[in-house]
Amino acid sequence: MPIADKVAAANQLNEFLKGIIRYGGFQLKYRITVDPVLEDNSDWDPPEILVEFAGPDSAVLLPFHRGGIE
Repeated sequence: MPIADKVAAANQLNEFLKGIIRYGGFQLKYRITVDPVLEDNSDWDPPEILVEFAGPDSAVLLPFHRGGIE
């Protein structure tokens, strides 16, 4: 199901993540991209909104291995 207002959704996601990271004490940075350009991967539909995490606590996020959760 397409997201009607992707920019508004990305802004809400940003506010949510800021609170989780600040009050959770995580050492994370993130980047939110609307309609990201990704290399072609026909196994799945491209995301409408992509969040990329980096930082010392990024290892505590769900680990992905070869496109699937370990």
